[in-house]
Amino acid sequence: MRNILILLVWIGAIGILSCTKNEVNLDANDEMNGDSVKNSTISETIFIGSDDNYFYAIDPASGKIKWEYNAGDEILTNPVIYEGLVYFGCKNGIIFALDISSGKQRWIYRVDYDQAIYTGPIVKNGVVYAGAKDFLYALDAKNGSLKWRYYSKYVLGDIIKINGDILYVSFSDTMNAIDISTGKPIWTFISGNSIVTGSAVSGGYLYFMDYSGVMYALDASLGDLKWKYETNFGGFHNTTPLVADEVLYFSIPNRDQLFALNSKTGSKIWNLDNIDFTDPHSDSSPSIYGNTLFVAGSNLYAINAKSGVLEWQVYIKGTNVSPTFAGNKVYIANWYSEFYCIDVNTKKIAWSFNSKTRGFHTSACVLMKDGNVKYPSTSGMVQ
Repeated sequence: MRNILILLVWIGAIGILSCTKNEVNLDANDEMNGDSVKNSTISETIFIGSDDNYFYAIDPASGKIKWEYNAGDEILTNPVIYEGLVYFGCKNGIIFALDISSGKQRWIYRVDYDQAIYTGPIVKNGVVYAGAKDFLYALDAKNGSLKWRYYSKYVLGDIIKINGDILYVSFSDTMNAIDISTGKPIWTFISGNSIVTGSAVSGGYLYFMDYSGVMYALDASLGDLKWKYETNFGGFHNTTPLVADEVLYFSIPNRDQLFALNSKTGSKIWNLDNIDFTDPHSDSSPSIYGNTLFVAGSNLYAINAKSGVLEWQVYIKGTNVSPTFAGNKVYIANWYSEFYCIDVNTKKIAWSFNSKTRGFHTSACVLMKDGNVKYPSTSGMVQ
């Protein structure tokens, strides 16, 4: 009898040491009041969703799993964090809100017709914005209740951006500005070709590219055209431009191209044409860390942001997502189920983590000890 008791205690201890496992509950939402969400214990954590249906919380120091959550289908969006909850969208048509400390489900919202969630989410002033096919949703961040829903006859773009009280999202060949409070359209710009990239907002300008390879700069408030630049590289790009120090950076993976333009005039500063993006449908967009620009494909490439000269690279086997920076570390996943932590100082892989069975098609966000969150440049959330 004593041996049996010892065995049971030993098994229990193993359970305590293992990571917390959670799974989707379609029948109930466990709402949490605002104060308890805000007072959740903050510890540095990486959050990322995978094609293996699992959403992971990872310890940045060791690469070990803190907790995991089975969402029931492929996770298609980057995560965002707001007041103690982490939000993401899934192929099964569900928007999730989980507690950042425990991974416990706080609420879910199932969209119309179970359409896959590709667009967003993004959070502003207690409202979660996300989209599925031809619907855009605004949900209460605390409990998931619907505030408004916007229907378009055309398919939504993958990236939502918010500037002030205006939300920007593309529908087919139109870029649209929508009032975030009411869901009513403010203005619409017709490009004449399907819009194939996300957008960037900076200095009163809105930037995006269409299928013909034309980069547009609009007045973000009025929707008027300021300038356009013809790259002569058409196709489906699905990346997001980045603006830093009045320079517009953007990648064209199907032609292995990387551009830097003057963000105010559209004049070319430099163009790099030897980046191996591996996948012509890559979503990997440029990110910046100090004076270094990063893009990813078969390698993580570090490029001098001023000159466009390649400085160093680390082999990561191939990816179509964007890197996330936190401190002197960069975090990025590949499509072979591996997630990497790369030290920018040593230019080497510090550790790697493997998902259960399948790769990643999303980027990570990192919750820092001070409560700030680091996002990839593709996210609409503030870096």
